[in-house]
Amino acid sequence: MKKIDLVEYMFSNSDAIIRYRLACDFIQEKEQLDIGKIRADLLNHKEAKYWMKCLKTRRKYDNIHGSYDKSLENSLGKLIQFGIKKGISNFDKNVSSHLKWLKNDEEIEAEQIHNDYFLRIVVASLLAKAGYAQEPTVRSILTKRLKLVYDLTKKKRYDIFIDKSLFKSIPAAFKDHQMLDPEIYQDNQFALPWIYDLFAYEALYEDFKDEIDTIIEYILDERYQKFPDGYGVMVSFPKRFLIVGWDIWLPGYFDFDQTEFHLQNLIFRTNLIAPFEPTRKHPWFKKVLTFLEQFKTENGTFELPKFYLKEKRNSYYITSYHMGMGESRVADNAQELESTFWIANILRKAGKIKS
Repeated sequence: MKKIDLVEYMFSNSDAIIRYRLACDFIQEKEQLDIGKIRADLLNHKEAKYWMKCLKTRRKYDNIHGSYDKSLENSLGKLIQFGIKKGISNFDKNVSSHLKWLKNDEEIEAEQIHNDYFLRIVVASLLAKAGYAQEPTVRSILTKRLKLVYDLTKKKRYDIFIDKSLFKSIPAAFKDHQMLDPEIYQDNQFALPWIYDLFAYEALYEDFKDEIDTIIEYILDERYQKFPDGYGVMVSFPKRFLIVGWDIWLPGYFDFDQTEFHLQNLIFRTNLIAPFEPTRKHPWFKKVLTFLEQFKTENGTFELPKFYLKEKRNSYYITSYHMGMGESRVADNAQELESTFWIANILRKAGKIKS
């Protein structure tokens, strides 16, 4: 069967969300497109309206991080995925309160200082990806965070755990987890990379390429990938224990014989880390591209098993439960269109599809 042009095929057959992403990120000759209409179709799509409403809904700020659709990390992450970002007036209006919050430390009353720091990084990183990287508060938070992580990773430090016996009365819930060296989180500022950082790194890459490449090389190292899922336990002195997770494990790094949960994160995490030069040169990335070839159809499109592209209400965006791109899930070609889009986006970042 004759191979088709993937971008042309998707643009001709997909609904408004994929069409908008194609118009923004794939199609070079934009003067031939009616961008205004394509954007209007996007904003009128029921999924875009739903997630914009979730972003707009006021909640207590301890719900920035959580599984609710109205938690900021999910609503903002999903809208970014649709291509909605700074410059779209309704989006700017809805985001303004979150920018304001970042400027006012007192608006979060976190029970733990570490939580306050983590939430600010989540919000700032997503806002940077949404086009607000040059906002003074966002940039200040993220450049300080970048320096903190860079200073640790440039030393290639992988001995991040210490002997549990140094701590007495560890609660039973934490006994199966390793204890992190307090040097990693001095002043409650955690110096190892979080997956949320990758959103910021893409936005800051042009200005801080050397520092970000150093961090990405650290993540891609086998010693990092051998860390347990979820880094381990930190102590918020004097006696408060908490597990710090959200490390950047890469599905298929050692092999693809993994749990469904790990494999469902393959497409999302590959897309997230693909923009960086060390990634594209690494054997893991090349192995992923080879692995994805098995899902190619006769005409050159792709169709992934359904668990790779889950869409589940009130679930974490960051763990790949919101991979839907607005195609009707009952349509015969929905899985093919969304699979093709996601894999084409990886290929675009790898330089194998021109944009």
